[in-house]
Amino acid sequence: MSLISEESINTIRDKVNLVDVVSDYVALKKTGRSHKGLCPFHKEKTPSFVVDGQKQLFHCFGCQEGGNVFNFMMKVENLEFSEAVEFCAKKAGVAVDYVSREKGERTHSQKERHLKINKEAAEFYHYLLMKGDNGKVAREYLKKRAYGKNIATTFKLGYAPLSNRSLINVLLKKGYKQAEINALDLAHNIRGENRDRFFGRLMFPIEDARGNIVGFGGRALSKEGKPKYLNSSQTPLFNKSRQFYGLNLAKTDIVNDDQAILVEGYTDVISMHKGGFKNTVATLGTALTPDHVQILARFCSSAVMLYDSDAAGLKAAERSVEFINLTNLELLVAVLPEGDPDDYILSKGSKKLKEVLVNAVPVMDFCISQIIENADLSTSKKRLLAINKALNLIASLRNAILEQEYLQKLAKLVNVPIQGLTVEYNKKKKPDKENTAVKQSLTAVEKAENLLLAILAEKPDLAKNNRIVEPEDFFDEQNRELFKLLLANEGKDISKIVDETENALLVKRLSALCFETKPKNVKEAYIDLNKRIKGFALKREINKMKNVLEKTNPVDNQRQYDKLFKQLIALEAKRRDLEKISVGA
Repeated sequence: MSLISEESINTIRDKVNLVDVVSDYVALKKTGRSHKGLCPFHKEKTPSFVVDGQKQLFHCFGCQEGGNVFNFMMKVENLEFSEAVEFCAKKAGVAVDYVSREKGERTHSQKERHLKINKEAAEFYHYLLMKGDNGKVAREYLKKRAYGKNIATTFKLGYAPLSNRSLINVLLKKGYKQAEINALDLAHNIRGENRDRFFGRLMFPIEDARGNIVGFGGRALSKEGKPKYLNSSQTPLFNKSRQFYGLNLAKTDIVNDDQAILVEGYTDVISMHKGGFKNTVATLGTALTPDHVQILARFCSSAVMLYDSDAAGLKAAERSVEFINLTNLELLVAVLPEGDPDDYILSKGSKKLKEVLVNAVPVMDFCISQIIENADLSTSKKRLLAINKALNLIASLRNAILEQEYLQKLAKLVNVPIQGLTVEYNKKKKPDKENTAVKQSLTAVEKAENLLLAILAEKPDLAKNNRIVEPEDFFDEQNRELFKLLLANEGKDISKIVDETENALLVKRLSALCFETKPKNVKEAYIDLNKRIKGFALKREINKMKNVLEKTNPVDNQRQYDKLFKQLIALEAKRRDLEKISVGA
């Protein structure tokens, strides 16, 4: 597949209407020249998501997502850039022009080729399971678990034969290279001999949200097979910290139910789907990660982590507490009274499992109750250890309202007056006064820098009249980079600058700047802000110079002291002369 030409990208961006595209996902209401609605990227009750139809940019003041129409489609549909451009072209009824660039062409086609190799492998495994003579052992296993042909077809299950070169031989005959097969962890080299990575196993293809096969899991079908479960290692397509098993099949139900169910294994997912819980997915041999949480937050507002036991639940739940503030996804915990999901559905039925899920509790509630219930509270010291463990978890919330709520719950659980508990807790939450003071002193600087950048984003021609402020005068590093970016793209449309900017944080900041409230007299404000920012920069230099002078002994280092003192006088003079300087003349 060829790359899309720059001219075609510009044409598509100009033809497609961001308001129309966003309206397919968000109910927008016109407010002035902008449109407002509930953000599709995080849960909120008051609209903070704004679309500017004139600038063709969007920004959410809640989660800080922002950009142009391509950024929106990439985020909302989890698309690559080229896929987002193609989507918008179809929406606008515009043909896409492709060009061939040797290096880029090779990289892009390699991904397509890798996906095709995985698909070929999955089809090979699936054929052996469904029709191969040597797949009988796998078919018997599925029969014992009451998994019929429909299950095998829906989940594309397969069988990797005992021969350790079966898949290699098939793929080589189809024209694929050994290095490609090894790169996808379908084979590996042992003492100079290439062998299949999976053999004698029931195979579970792992698909991404769009149904592309990105990796595999395999379950040993004999007692000798070690380990029992084997997953693909990290490859150009597969990263277990970002993937779920079953997401492609579950995503529609997750959206409809506004909730996901998280389990621990492949067969757990299959049994849950078979039992009617089609919003179930599993992590792949790893604990829940920040990426997992952010991906799920795109589809629903809550996720129930379903565990086989209290002990396993507590260990995993404690690790997930740190993600409570990462997104607006509410993490809940439910624990089965006995067995795993497959056993529980078979013995108790789906109705009983639904009761377990309905009674799921927030992850923090579960952790605190388990810590106290499992602790030895027989002595004051042991009791204090359990309380401190719970307090440390509460401290990780970083939300005053939630912290107070859980302190009260903990006080009731351990039968301790809330006042005493709060005193101990506040010791752990002692504020850093020095950092607070620094943050407050930076507010005026940040406001000035942000406003100047917002003016330049809207009136890029003003940049050429800049005679005072230089990039190094900006205190905030990101503001410094934004200023450089705007100077380098003087006169360009802001939406095009967004297209050409690879740094995601800068894209979000650019979109935010466009929605900043600007003063009526932009040129006058621009002149004033130049002087203020330069003044702030000179003040920082003066303070730094004074600190150096204080540490320099004028008797032992008279020459050095005199030199520094002259520099200080010169800086002070520069600062005084700022008002006399005319900007933009």
